Amino acid sequence: MRTPSQPMVYSSRLFTALCLVRTAAGSPDSRSLRGATNGSNTTLTQSSSSSAAGNATGASREIVHESTPRTLSSGWSPWHMGVCPNKKSWSDLKLECDGCTALVNHRRYGSTCDAYCKSQGLQCLNGWEEMNDDCEAKSRARCSEPILGTLEGYRTSDALCECIVPCSQTGESCADSACCQNSADNCFETTFGAAMCKRSCTPGVDSTCRLPFDHPRAQAPRSWRWPDIVCILGSAEVLVKPEVFRSKYGSDCSRYCVEGAGKAVSADDVYAYWISVNEATEATEHVCPDADDSKRGVKCHCSFPDRL
Repeated sequence: MRTPSQPMVYSSRLFTALCLVRTAAGSPDSRSLRGATNGSNTTLTQSSSSSAAGNATGASREIVHESTPRTLSSGWSPWHMGVCPNKKSWSDLKLECDGCTALVNHRRYGSTCDAYCKSQGLQCLNGWEEMNDDCEAKSRARCSEPILGTLEGYRTSDALCECIVPCSQTGESCADSACCQNSADNCFETTFGAAMCKRSCTPGVDSTCRLPFDHPRAQAPRSWRWPDIVCILGSAEVLVKPEVFRSKYGSDCSRYCVEGAGKAVSADDVYAYWISVNEATEATEHVCPDADDSKRGVKCHCSFPDRL
């Protein structure tokens, strides 16, 4: 009986790793705080970049080229940033689109989606010029950028605006808003059914430290399960206990990502494919944000095959 060659074994393992990781990315741990509520029972079809300063969260959003037409009402998406309010109460509403987006008369609001959303007591994420009085986007605009139309001598009176319930400030509960205003914060679960915008979180001290409202792919690393940590900085970044980092992992983030984070999260031998995003050999100690000087650790940022 012939033994498969080593390259074939590695290829097979890598394929298995990719399949398992993608499955995990779409199926985060089931919790009561797991994704935003949608008042209109729909979600935005494609992700797009957050355009208002300070409106970002840990999850990355897709940047759409301005010349790329797209529709905002062609399907269903399992995730969107923040919480969508009930659009039926919006003033100057022309047409409800998927997710938190609607076609609205924005001219009397300075022709910006930022001003329109604020007038509804909401926060703007994105704005677009529509194609033909419908939910199809013609070109994207920043929230604060006037959407005036592209036809010469004609000023459009409407636009597609994406508005959400305002994100929470640092130290505030984000259980209802599902997002944080400060881009340095994460919406960490503090107790079952509660969450707060914080720059760092220590499992067992600040409770679960899960990230229930992040995109499922950002939740996949499950940093709240990683061993030997002082605090969690984000979805895949932690501070590791200095003494353990040196004695157990040889001051090597690559070893920590494989033998620590990877083994704690991945089944079978898939952990072997975890990698360090930052410098493999790390010695600098950092203090957990918003904590006293005693909470110090070495920063390790880990990833795995589907991020390569």
